[in-house]
Amino acid sequence: ISEASLIEAKKIYPQVMEVDVSKKIPFPNKHFDFVFCSEVFGHIEKKDKEKFMRELHRVLKPGGFVFFSIETLGNNKLTSFLKRKKLYKKYWIDYQGHIGLESPRKTLGRFQDKFTILTSRMTSSHILPIDGYLTFREEYKILAIFKNDFIRRSLNILLFPVFYTTIRLSDFDTANDIVIVGQKTPPTSKK
Repeated sequence: ISEASLIEAKKIYPQVMEVDVSKKIPFPNKHFDFVFCSEVFGHIEKKDKEKFMRELHRVLKPGGFVFFSIETLGNNKLTSFLKRKKLYKKYWIDYQGHIGLESPRKTLGRFQDKFTILTSRMTSSHILPIDGYLTFREEYKILAIFKNDFIRRSLNILLFPVFYTTIRLSDFDTANDIVIVGQKTPPTSKK
């Protein structure tokens, strides 16, 4: 949670509030038409995810939509390399607070239990531009050259196509980030 971001958001939006998603969301049943959530789900502890999903379902109107961009635990070459080097836990879990990462399929399953999935897509395998690799300065001293803004931006432009084509998303399970769009379908009347 970023206090600075909340302060800035309150300058733009009159109804900004900080909410603990592991507890009851302070809105009545069937209150929202649309829920948008970007890069939050991977920061929610696994033990709290089901409660959070129930709360989302509760506050969403029948026919309402959810749009989620979610960090996931992808099964790809880059993630495997970072895990072997013990960098994944240090920089993605501990440093960035991704305490609730799950596989793309497990994450999708959580949504399928509560919503009709309209679309789901893999969006990345953390093929990071050079800026992302600055995090590894301590382990790989040579990466300190990327502190220079001109060098960093130039290499981003030149190397991004290489990163993009060398680590491909072969299937849904390789993704470290997915997007899910779903709908709360109204209950069907039983005759």
